[in-house]
Amino acid sequence: GGSGESDRRALAGDIEECVRRTSFRGKAVATALASPDVEFHTLELPAAALRADEVEAAQIVRFEVERLMSNSHAPVETRHWALPETTVPAPNAIGAGAAHEIINATIEVCAKAGLTCSDLDTTATALCRFGAVLQSRPKDQVWGVLDVGDRQARLVLCLDDTPILVRTAGAGGRAWTQRIADALQVSFKAAEIHKRDHGIALTGRALVRESALVRESILAPAADEGTRSELASLILGAVRADLNDLASEVKRSYEYVLSCYPGRQAADLVLCGGGSLLHHFPEFLGNALGIPVRRASSYLQGESWRLRFAAERNAPLEILAVAVGLAISEPGVRRRRPTGHAPSMVT
Repeated sequence: GGSGESDRRALAGDIEECVRRTSFRGKAVATALASPDVEFHTLELPAAALRADEVEAAQIVRFEVERLMSNSHAPVETRHWALPETTVPAPNAIGAGAAHEIINATIEVCAKAGLTCSDLDTTATALCRFGAVLQSRPKDQVWGVLDVGDRQARLVLCLDDTPILVRTAGAGGRAWTQRIADALQVSFKAAEIHKRDHGIALTGRALVRESALVRESILAPAADEGTRSELASLILGAVRADLNDLASEVKRSYEYVLSCYPGRQAADLVLCGGGSLLHHFPEFLGNALGIPVRRASSYLQGESWRLRFAAERNAPLEILAVAVGLAISEPGVRRRRPTGHAPSMVT
C-alpha cells in the first residue's frame, strides 16, 4: 500500500472491517512484509560467522545485507537464517532487510486499527510454514510456493521446512488484467471480470486431457462454450508473454537450487494468492515445468493435511495462505521467522 497518512488511515479501516467480520476478540496480531517492502539476499558467509555468537553474527549479516539493499542509504532492520549444508560451493545463509520506515508504518497501521503488532514476519517465511503442513515430503525433495499477488508473483523454494531461495518471479494479477484490457480494448474492470470468468485457454497436453474428458462426458457442452473458448484464447494471447516469463523464472530457480543441492529432486509447486485462481493456470505451469503444480486448496483432502480448515464465503484457502502461515504454531512446525529462532522484526 501507499505510505501517506490517508493511505494508512484507509488501510487501518480495512483491517478494522476484516476483524469485525470474524470472531477475533484479541488485540495482539501477527503481520507480514512482502517484497518489495522486504528484500531477501542469499549470502556466502565465512563458516566462522555462522558459528559466532548471535550478536556478532547479526552484525556481519547487517553489513552484508545493507550493502546489497536497493536503497542502501535508508536505515534498515536485518535478520537471517542458515541454509542446509551442501557438498558444493553455494550460499549458506539468507539475509532479510526492511527499512525502518516501512516497519514503523506497519506497526502504526495496526495501532490505528486498535491492534498491537506483536510479530512482524515476512510472507516468504509464513508461506514456507504453510506449505510444509499441506503435504508430507521426503527430505530430499525441493518444493515451492508461488504466491501470485496483486503487485508481484513471489516464489519461495524450500528444502524440508527451510526457505532456501526467495525471489520475485514476475508480474502480478494487476498487470495481467491491464494487458487483457489493452488487448480486448475494454475497461480495467471489464477485463478483470473476463479474467475471472473465462481464465486462459488450455494448450498442449492439458488440452488433450480435457478434450478426452469432454468426449467421455454424458453432458452436452454449454451453449456459450464457443464464446468462452474464444475469450479464453484471447486472454491467453494477452498474458502469454507474462506467463512464459513466469514459468521460465520458476524453472531457472528450481534448476539453480538443485545445482546447489546435488542429489535432491524437484517436487510440487503450491499456488496461492488471488492470481492463482486464474482458470487453467495450474495446467499451464504444469505443462511448462514438468512437475506437479497445484492450488493450495487441492491439498485439503490429502491424508497428510494437518490443519482443519473451514472454507469461508469468498475466502478460499489460496487467499488466506499467508494468514494461515502466520498463525501456525503447532508442535513439529517451526516458526521460522527471518531470524530463524530469534525474535521477529518488531524491535
